[in-house]
Amino acid sequence: LLSAIAFVLPQDNDGFANLIFPNLASLSPGERVQTTEPLQQAESNVREVFQQIASSFAEVLKTLMSNADTFVRFVGTGSVDAPWTPLNQTDAVTALNTTLQTYYVSDVMKQTNWYAIPLATSAQPDPSQPIYLSPSTRRQYQLAQEGEATTDPSTMIRELPTYADMTLLFDGAFNCTATGRANDEGQAYPGFNYAGTLDLGCASLLPMRLECGAPCPTPLANGTCLFTQIEGC
Repeated sequence: LLSAIAFVLPQDNDGFANLIFPNLASLSPGERVQTTEPLQQAESNVREVFQQIASSFAEVLKTLMSNADTFVRFVGTGSVDAPWTPLNQTDAVTALNTTLQTYYVSDVMKQTNWYAIPLATSAQPDPSQPIYLSPSTRRQYQLAQEGEATTDPSTMIRELPTYADMTLLFDGAFNCTATGRANDEGQAYPGFNYAGTLDLGCASLLPMRLECGAPCPTPLANGTCLFTQIEGC
């Protein structure tokens, strides 16, 4: 399965580069290289994540192979590819590629100061606003960028589905923050758990920020909210 993953990230690299850096066409070759450094760094990071996934998957198999009863149950249920069609490698490869590509996009967005604000309402958002409504959680996220936005946030929301799975991008980042796995070092990453399934609970590095004075959207951890407020509060 892992050997079938192709590192072509994102699927339309020039399109994504121009979405993140809309002034690329006006830059000199040297300026272009410097400006697009986040793209190169993110690709290096996602390759490292892939190696971590491969390592963790190898540990899963080692654990399963050491116990015959567990291995038989594991193979019998097709857990290796869950939650996709059991033992369907094509679906599993597609899902893992999508996850890695979304992780890549979230890494670039983090490096270029994009963040999302989880909103309390689940009503249908105004399509003219830079808001994504998750069909899975019914949670809304407003997209923003620190400083002066390089790309209009509404354009970002409209174009991002071409390059990333929106639910993984936003809900993944929310889950990652809510469980305390998000940090400034970007150590959060997707991987396989010991049930043999792909763990998508932390598949996005997109920072989550709260509006000034907004209540914590999840229970406090030792009296502390794991979500930070936007800059300037």
